[in-house]
Amino acid sequence: MPDSGSIGFMENETNQSTDFTLLLEKLRKESLEKSLLLEISKNINSSLNLDEVLHLILESLNQVIPYDAAGIFLVDSKTNRLIPESIRGYDDEALKLARLKVGQGLIGVVAREGRGIICPNVKEELDYIEARKETQSEMSVPLIVKQRLLGVLDLESDRLNAFDKHDFDLLTAFANHAAIAIDNARLHKEVLRSRELEHDLIIGREIQNALLPKSLPAVDGYNFAKANKPSKMVSGDLYDVVRLPSGKIGIAIGDISGKGTAAAILMASIYSSYKSLLNEPLSVAKTIDELNKSLCETDLEGSYATFFYGELQPESKRFTYCNAGHFPPVIIRRDGTVVKLHHGGTVLGFLGDAAYCEKEVALEQGDLVLFYTDGLVEARNPDGEFYKLEDAISLILNNPGLETADLKDRIIADVRRFTGTHQLEDDLTLVIMKVEGES
Repeated sequence: MPDSGSIGFMENETNQSTDFTLLLEKLRKESLEKSLLLEISKNINSSLNLDEVLHLILESLNQVIPYDAAGIFLVDSKTNRLIPESIRGYDDEALKLARLKVGQGLIGVVAREGRGIICPNVKEELDYIEARKETQSEMSVPLIVKQRLLGVLDLESDRLNAFDKHDFDLLTAFANHAAIAIDNARLHKEVLRSRELEHDLIIGREIQNALLPKSLPAVDGYNFAKANKPSKMVSGDLYDVVRLPSGKIGIAIGDISGKGTAAAILMASIYSSYKSLLNEPLSVAKTIDELNKSLCETDLEGSYATFFYGELQPESKRFTYCNAGHFPPVIIRRDGTVVKLHHGGTVLGFLGDAAYCEKEVALEQGDLVLFYTDGLVEARNPDGEFYKLEDAISLILNNPGLETADLKDRIIADVRRFTGTHQLEDDLTLVIMKVEGES
């Protein structure tokens, strides 16, 4: 029979063997986890599709840390809200409640503090906001790249104390890989969007260039100049100076709601309708009325345009016009008198039964008419002040001997001097007509 000393030695040897086995098992588990984490990292970084990356993250994570619900909440920098971009284990109603502000709920606190948390019992947490009735415990870590918060990775369990320190460390390591994959996918998406936009803008600009007149008609006794400077690659402005079958000169200028490709497409639609109406024997007001009805019948909800159209009788110097909500063109007389052409009606596309009227004005030798879009009077300097129409008028009055082309260049240069930048905030279109004939 073994003595007590030998029994103690055997027990100690057994304990050491057990400890060694546990340590070996722990090392083996950690090795497997690291291998799995490395494999997962390769998988989620193999795609640049954001939706696919988010799906892979939650799919892979369940292999490492079991959960009953999980979500990737990304920060919307404009609203400071956490948007559930990828969710598992939540119902539709919970998704509506899941749009938390930074600092709101456990997820919001993680986003605000920039550090993760383990919550063994969510019912004991004051910051907890219930999105799942079954949830008993929760663990969340921030998604951070180069000290920049992307969002939060959140796990929930239907068991109390479901997550421990080891799980937390594993999730933190996983989140570091996931954040890089998400950031890369986001950047790739932005590049693709930028390329698509650039392609659309190029096409829109080509359409626009094909529509707008490249040159203006030569009219005895009159001098014309034009300028169209888009704030982006595509402008929503339109203009026209055209000789009509009647011998009159049609002059139009307009501004489409919005900017970029959508505005260019709407501009093309309105411009085509306008050109078709010029072939019909309509009065100026009736032309505007038909153009308004045409725009109101389109499926482009919320689309409208300001538009000015007038017809000049060159021999009599009579100008008949209708202004549909556009900035009033101005007649600048040699004596400094300014006449604003504001009669007409409301903007196109707003009311299908809107009424429009026309008015006739007499032009005189030396008169100059300035047609313009909002890019002129809504150009702002660094202090937020707007360029004044009076500044353009003064420039014209102080340079009576300049040709219209030179005046056009002077006005644009003055606007750029005022704003302090070569890039305009809004599309700028000018048409200048000067009466040069004998009275």
